[in-house]
Amino acid sequence: MLMLEQEYDFVPTETIPSGAKLELPEHRIFIELDTTELRIRQENPSDKGDALVKYSEILSQKILEFFEPALPTSSGFASKSYRLLNSEKETYEASIYVDGEIHRKIADELCLSPYNQELHHVFHSGSYELQFNLKSVALNTPQRMTHTPGFNPSERSKKIVDRKNAALEGLVKPFSGYGILLELDLREYQPTTKDFSNHFKLLMGYQDKLQTRYL
Repeated sequence: MLMLEQEYDFVPTETIPSGAKLELPEHRIFIELDTTELRIRQENPSDKGDALVKYSEILSQKILEFFEPALPTSSGFASKSYRLLNSEKETYEASIYVDGEIHRKIADELCLSPYNQELHHVFHSGSYELQFNLKSVALNTPQRMTHTPGFNPSERSKKIVDRKNAALEGLVKPFSGYGILLELDLREYQPTTKDFSNHFKLLMGYQDKLQTRYL
């Protein structure tokens, strides 16, 4: 944790006996690290994932240096995207037709009315596995709260607060509503390369195709 803070300017947010949480406010990148897994996520990316791939490669290399695992079991990138709709009813109706008429045909056979549909698929190719989920959701993004320094803060604490508040500027405004959510999770089992750029490009390619089809 100290290495990430000192070398890459991450901000520590929580320290626990088995790991830590850090963030890079400027890129909205958040890290969770424990004894079994490294998790990195980016909210509201504005750079097409360049920073996410960069720090994924840096951090995974540091994990190998510090912990010397015998063999990483898997690596992966996941994404969430959605199409906003005007109401709960419109969202459910849209979900029925996301994959053609099969939902309605089944309903006719059962003499029932179609109401809502969720899709889940798993695809394999070599060491890669793609999980695909499509469902209707209620969206309620949290209010962005500005940060304030504590009592008698140090200069370092003030700088961290300033960084966090500066990162809030330009973000999507909080909203609530309904929509169709597309979730993708592309994993590689027993990865043999430290270059994540191709892995990420694969996910973005699948996302573009599925967004065109469903969103």
